[in-house]
Amino acid sequence: MASLLKAQPIGRGFHGLNAIYQFVNADGAVPSTACGQAAVATFLVQAGLLPAELTSLRKVERSHPADLGAGYLGTTPSRVRKALEAYGAKPLQIVESVADVQRRLAGGFPVVCLVQNPGGRLGLPTNGAHWFVLYAYDDDGIFATNSAGKYGWSEFEGMFSSLTTDLAWLTGFNAICATSRPARDAVRNPNIT
Repeated sequence: MASLLKAQPIGRGFHGLNAIYQFVNADGAVPSTACGQAAVATFLVQAGLLPAELTSLRKVERSHPADLGAGYLGTTPSRVRKALEAYGAKPLQIVESVADVQRRLAGGFPVVCLVQNPGGRLGLPTNGAHWFVLYAYDDDGIFATNSAGKYGWSEFEGMFSSLTTDLAWLTGFNAICATSRPARDAVRNPNIT
């Protein structure tokens, strides 16, 4: 459920935010396809562009609903980008590699990311896709919202560099961040109560 998510456990070489206010699929009006909108709302709250309340997610869902397969299969990269831009997250920068993700996070910029997610949609044997926000990393792995919390580096690299994400590149991107200003640490974000 929508809540403050703390980066735990933190290992050596930590960079990024100690905590972030997150929305998860279960918070969505249509939980099975809400990950894109949850990632957008999480990012916008962290940037101080929306308040940390469920109405923020609902607003994003209404203005930029899931659009892949008439909304039944999730949200396209172009819809995520348009949603971020519509709410003022500009300029947006495409994040092209795991090293680029690390640079952005170390600079205080959370990254909206599309990955190949274990567990397929509609009972298919293939893996599905999932949107989340990356907000910190350490020597052991990377911290993500709306997910298992922390992924080891080899697992994340496999999720980030996959058939799903390669196809996403054809439609625009699989990871993006706004570089107009670094995100504020969730503990200091005045929109988070």
